[in-house]
Amino acid sequence: MRWTFAGSLALGLAAVAAGPATAQAPVFNGYLSGGACYLRLYDGVHMRRNPRQTLSKFHVTHRRPDPLQAQNPDAFTVHFGYWVKNAGAYSGFAQCRTTSSGATCNAEADGGSFTLTPKSAKILRVTLGARLGIEGQKGFSPNVATEANRVILVPVTRVGVCQ
Repeated sequence: MRWTFAGSLALGLAAVAAGPATAQAPVFNGYLSGGACYLRLYDGVHMRRNPRQTLSKFHVTHRRPDPLQAQNPDAFTVHFGYWVKNAGAYSGFAQCRTTSSGATCNAEADGGSFTLTPKSAKILRVTLGARLGIEGQKGFSPNVATEANRVILVPVTRVGVCQ
């Protein structure tokens, strides 16, 4: 096999381009490994101080077993859910892809999107996209991606709480 400079350069650039995403997956997925559960629960005092906020609870955990991750180490599935004031509980799955700063997730059934960014060793920052609405027992939730709900700091909690 004969190597040329152009061929070596192309191979090197492809490795550099592929490297960071693959290297990022295990680091970020460590936040969701072992069934880790991230849960934010807003108490009544907080909700009264923030009357435009409609989310009273939000959780996210890694789905196990994860068929996406078996096919691609940069992709994974999360189970997430939230409670909307005066509307009930909603939950679903999202397909996520690692990025240089965390992960971008798309909710099933074209339910919208959100990003996950490690804020600290025990807190994920969830930033809702332009729209997020998923199915619950009584139909689909309203779009919860409003300015009052846009960013949620979600601390890690006991395994199994997010079920």
